[in-house]
Amino acid sequence: MSSEALKNLNSLLDTMQNSDKAQCQSYIDQINSLIKYGIRQSEEEKEDEIEIPDKNKNLTYDVDLVDILGISSKKVAQQLTLVDSKLWRAIESQEYAHFLWDSKDVKDKNTRNIQKFIERFNQISFWVSTMICKTQTLKTRTNILEKMIKVAKYCLEIQNFNTTMAILSGLNMAAVSRLKGTWMTLSTKTMNIYTEIEEAMSYKCNYKNYRELEYNAKPPLIPFFGLLLKDLTFMNDGNQKILKNELINFQKSRVIYTKIKSVNLIQKNLYNFQPDNTIIETTKLNPTESNAENIVKHEIEIYEYFKILPHYTEMTLLELSRKIENCNAKAYNTIMVPPKVQSKSNLETVNENEKINSSTLKNEKTNQVKNSNNLIELFQQ
Repeated sequence: MSSEALKNLNSLLDTMQNSDKAQCQSYIDQINSLIKYGIRQSEEEKEDEIEIPDKNKNLTYDVDLVDILGISSKKVAQQLTLVDSKLWRAIESQEYAHFLWDSKDVKDKNTRNIQKFIERFNQISFWVSTMICKTQTLKTRTNILEKMIKVAKYCLEIQNFNTTMAILSGLNMAAVSRLKGTWMTLSTKTMNIYTEIEEAMSYKCNYKNYRELEYNAKPPLIPFFGLLLKDLTFMNDGNQKILKNELINFQKSRVIYTKIKSVNLIQKNLYNFQPDNTIIETTKLNPTESNAENIVKHEIEIYEYFKILPHYTEMTLLELSRKIENCNAKAYNTIMVPPKVQSKSNLETVNENEKINSSTLKNEKTNQVKNSNNLIELFQQ
């Protein structure tokens, strides 16, 4: 309930209290209960509101360094899913109508929960890329890359298809995909898992594999939201509003309504795991302090951390990726290539070749001497 509505109700109550009509008392009690309910609901929503970091802000020094390898892949997938499920279930039916038919200047205002869920997708993608690119050593970076692939696998198993696609998006970002040395160190088993996930979520044939997967899935599940919006847009733009006979195309509205209704049924189902309130330690770089005091440590709950998911901007990620490549190139250039060791048979063939060459040279010299002697004799004659 908005603050303006509350003010109007309060003014109405004052007017009714000043009147002498006894029957107004029952209305006053009902309105009071509505006001209390509205205030309590707004406070609860404010407490539970999930903050999405500003995508335009450079978070170079605000990124918490968490030991993600110390948290199981299954738990990471579950905590991500709990946050995503809350955002997913907050989207109301009318927002899809505003998304399809509102003008650009009012669409963002009327589709706030849709915009939040889209931003969450991007947030996860950038977080995945950040966790990989911020790691300096090759071994740890490979372990984190492997960890993210396993998290995507668990998300696929618990039918959080939106986060699965978000993780794949983060792994396919330019800053990560260009780290060829890191990808080459992955085990064959991990690469097979990654290939299976990519095939399941492949865009080929209009996401045929994924559509079959979602169709056979039983709630709770979180669908790939980008494809849902794409389908609704196609239903709206691909069908005429007015038919050739100048009648309204009600079939178009029925198709869109059926799709939104099926989405509402999915939204009602909850996952059966709970938020993890275990305290973990995080560290961050403090640019205002010097050397010894450059690291700031603090504690945060696991579930709260996966709400925030601090990450770098795209430009910062590319810079870190280039530094990693430069370090790998320098390390490669410093490797000394040992000379080839020749076998005994090779040495024998070389010696034989040298003997043949020396003998041919001697023959050529003797022939040259003979030829020169013959020339001298001719001139003497």
